[in-house]
Amino acid sequence: MSYIRNNEFVWKKIGGESFILDVANEKSHSLNESATWIWCFLDVEKEFDDIVTEFLVKFDAPVEIATKDIQNILMDLNNLNLVIKQ
Repeated sequence: MSYIRNNEFVWKKIGGESFILDVANEKSHSLNESATWIWCFLDVEKEFDDIVTEFLVKFDAPVEIATKDIQNILMDLNNLNLVIKQ
């Protein structure tokens, strides 16, 4: 399964966090450091395993915990239409 960032939103990265504005639905979203990294990494379509591999290079976390966290983050981002699951 692969994912890509939905570029229909206005966003700003401040420090390690991102703030995303959904103008069409008048909503805003804030992402923590992990979710921001994933959001930025998905500037082009990436396979799930590649996301996990690169995440583990960036963050010091056990594989099992990182994999579950990434799954949860991607599910949340997909439910908000911030990423597109291919």
